[in-house]
Amino acid sequence: PALPSLLAGLGVGAVFGIFNGVLVEYVGVNPLIMTLGTMYIGRGLVNALMRGERRYGVRVTNAGFLSIGQTTVGGVYLIFIVMLVIIVAAQLVMMRTRAGRNLYYIGSNPDAARLVGIKVRRVRLAGFLVCALLAALTGMLMTSYQGTSSLYMGMNLELQIIISCLIGGASIAG
Repeated sequence: PALPSLLAGLGVGAVFGIFNGVLVEYVGVNPLIMTLGTMYIGRGLVNALMRGERRYGVRVTNAGFLSIGQTTVGGVYLIFIVMLVIIVAAQLVMMRTRAGRNLYYIGSNPDAARLVGIKVRRVRLAGFLVCALLAALTGMLMTSYQGTSSLYMGMNLELQIIISCLIGGASIAG
């Protein structure tokens, strides 16, 4: 069924997010290296689950799951509406909540944020968790939209993503 599948996917995303966050915040691994390493761990696990078979796609047949990505509302795909809702919600959180302001403070100067009493590790760990949950949701929506699950879905997008983040103002140092 669609709902348990979505919850399982979000659960896997949460595990990866907490794994990344703990190793970055408490062990001291560079965030860029950690997330790239985790990506390769995930790919290896998927390859192992598929028993090394070179499949170019496994057809998804669950109508409930497919309807999530292929439903249109007024000629607009539901996944586009979901994206807009997430963008608006993220903007509201960043602009109107204490947690959002804390993220801005930490991003500008983590040492100063720590000195004013912000729990930097906890906030950054939550950031890793939310980011991983959104990545998992994106993967599931993409699978639902395309109607197939492939070992090669999203392959070789890393450099484009890193460049987009750098253009957006992210620091390569973390």
